[in-house]
Amino acid sequence: MSVLGPSNLEFLPILRPTLPSSSELNPFLLRIDKTSQYSNFGPLLEEFEERLSGYYENRFNERAGCVVVSSGTSGLILAIQELDLPQHSRILIPAFTFVATALAVQAAGHIPVVCDVDRHNWCLTPSSVKAVLRNTIDSPYPKAVIPVCTFGAPQDVSDWSEFADHTGLKVVLDAAGAFGGQKVSENVTAVFSLHATKPLSCGEGGAVFAKCNERLSRIRKLSNFGFGLETASGGLNTKISEYTAAVGLAHLLSFKDSAVTRRNLYDELCSRITELPNNSLTCQKISTPYAPAIFCIGAQDERHRNKIEIACSKMRIQTRRWYLPLLQNQSMFKNLERPLETKNANALEATLLGIPFFVGMKTNDIDRIFSCIGNV
Repeated sequence: MSVLGPSNLEFLPILRPTLPSSSELNPFLLRIDKTSQYSNFGPLLEEFEERLSGYYENRFNERAGCVVVSSGTSGLILAIQELDLPQHSRILIPAFTFVATALAVQAAGHIPVVCDVDRHNWCLTPSSVKAVLRNTIDSPYPKAVIPVCTFGAPQDVSDWSEFADHTGLKVVLDAAGAFGGQKVSENVTAVFSLHATKPLSCGEGGAVFAKCNERLSRIRKLSNFGFGLETASGGLNTKISEYTAAVGLAHLLSFKDSAVTRRNLYDELCSRITELPNNSLTCQKISTPYAPAIFCIGAQDERHRNKIEIACSKMRIQTRRWYLPLLQNQSMFKNLERPLETKNANALEATLLGIPFFVGMKTNDIDRIFSCIGNV
């Protein structure tokens, strides 16, 4: 929706990526010049993976390894392929998620089955999955589930680990925006995005985290055409270059500080919402993500959201309907299944709206947003 606002107002974007400057990259680029190795698991990639694993260990006081790949989506595909499921298996995913979750399931040769999400935290939970499992009598039983860390909200890995043991379903977390906040377990793998819009980025990339070294070894081989496996079936080329690893290494140097800045901004926006009269807006009911990248509000109804969009557009404030429309309402997913209605996800489709959120936002930017949305 594009409505021209006052020309003297600076445009306020929904996101503003903060990747390393050329001077921050230069020491790493010089190292590439010295080795003349540009891809195929070079020294900078190895160091990047070691530092990511070290960050995880320092954060959670437990060890986990990782494989860095070309995108979060390719990481999901590899993690699904590594499960070695029968072709055309049914994999449960939330109805409310970015398209990459369903596309990865399809690319791995399986069928996405959408489930409803929790009305408060907007995430797929074991309880909502169990409701679907009770209604699969007339269709093949699902083989796996991909919960999503919606807008960086960490999933309870112990709950999903227990769920996997109890049901026999394999679990892979789509933790695209949750690096630094999401744990893994022996039977739960997590895939993070390192895209330019994420708090930790290498420009375009992803990282698959797991505690099982054998699993990581298979994923690494799958990322290199499947070389070294008994069969190359499903193998892809998802390696990253040394230049991409250089960006990641440089960005990791400032990640801890920027994560604090993002948490402070997130808490400020949540506080502003609670101060609005008449409880006119809601937000995601979760604890503060470790390094949030997106902030969404829930309007009273679809009409209310439309009014907010128009008001923000007039004031040159960009908004976005994140993850919408729902997967089942997108024509690209021809084989998608929906055993049950998705009441909570449907409500999000009608009311959810993203507002500006990025490092560098000023107090007067926040004042401008809330003076706009608070008067609708």
